[in-house]
Amino acid sequence: MLGNCSRRFLLATPLLLWICSGCSGSTSLPTCTGSPIFSVAPVAVETLSHIVPLGHLNPSGHTFPTDHLYVLATEETTVFAPGDVTITSITEQNNLTAGTTDYQIAFAPCSGVTAYYYHIDALAAALSATAGGFTDCTSYSTGGTSFRNCTASPDLAVSAGEPVGTVDGTFDFGMHDTRMTPLTFANASRWTGSSEPDNLHVACPLDYYPSDLRTTLETYLGGSTGGAAEPSRTVAPLCGEIDQDIAGTAQGVWFAAGTVSTTPEDPHLALVHDNIDPAIPVISNGTSMGTLASGAYQFTISPTGQINRDFGDITADGSIYCFENFGPSNTILLLQLTSETTLRVEGESAPDCGSGPWTFGSAFTEYER
Repeated sequence: MLGNCSRRFLLATPLLLWICSGCSGSTSLPTCTGSPIFSVAPVAVETLSHIVPLGHLNPSGHTFPTDHLYVLATEETTVFAPGDVTITSITEQNNLTAGTTDYQIAFAPCSGVTAYYYHIDALAAALSATAGGFTDCTSYSTGGTSFRNCTASPDLAVSAGEPVGTVDGTFDFGMHDTRMTPLTFANASRWTGSSEPDNLHVACPLDYYPSDLRTTLETYLGGSTGGAAEPSRTVAPLCGEIDQDIAGTAQGVWFAAGTVSTTPEDPHLALVHDNIDPAIPVISNGTSMGTLASGAYQFTISPTGQINRDFGDITADGSIYCFENFGPSNTILLLQLTSETTLRVEGESAPDCGSGPWTFGSAFTEYER
């Protein structure tokens, strides 16, 4: 068994809060040398339905592009350690609203690389026996659901292919790699600090497999979290992406004015693109905008004018832009980039945008980067 690496994960539903205290240089983990570092699929390939790429949207809990894959199995199946790893924490998550319990397993293959499985229905016997009791409990609410998480830190070495639990349906597979070039966000400082998720180093777990197994797993990329396996993602990067900010434009993630933390994501807003078909723009609305219900809304892009423009085309040019036919009946959305780092939006009751120009009422919402 490897020594204590001083690494702690706090996992929340449906988002991941990543907390690391001096763990990137841990001497108890081997140094990462080359690639691949994984060798076993998370479940037997014949039990796979599909794998939902990074960037899935499910506001309000997942208002921002989701930082992990969703793995969907066709039947109850065993979940395996993807490589030789050290299990650094196991969390028992109690959904107080639904009255259910599942488990989260955080593990590290080598120094600077961390990964996790989330929503495991039952732990393998070896993990249950070494968990040592679930303590260190936290309670919180997000997406309209209340949770109580209790964590154990077994510091347990397991081999590639060793069973770690079972699932009957969907579970999450996420990864961070502090060795990688940081992802690009308009305001990277939002994602730094001990209380923020490390979205600057989100990696695709499939990239860490041998080329033949990686190619096989990539054929399953696509579909939805609701069970449908089609359509497939065909646009690179096949594994999806979460860093969609374009500085100086409306595209990307936005934070409710005056807020500091990126989590929970419920109050915020994302103007991004779909994780299956990146040609489709999505208004991912959390809970702060009282004039538009929380939801993920798609529309058809217009290449010119000020109606239904792609988010990356909208700059702080003094203009108000209008969106129509994106979901709710008899509702339009007005949007203005008031500066390169501030955004104003408002939903209004109207059958369509008309010809403009438009003006905000008194119920607009402000966001910032």
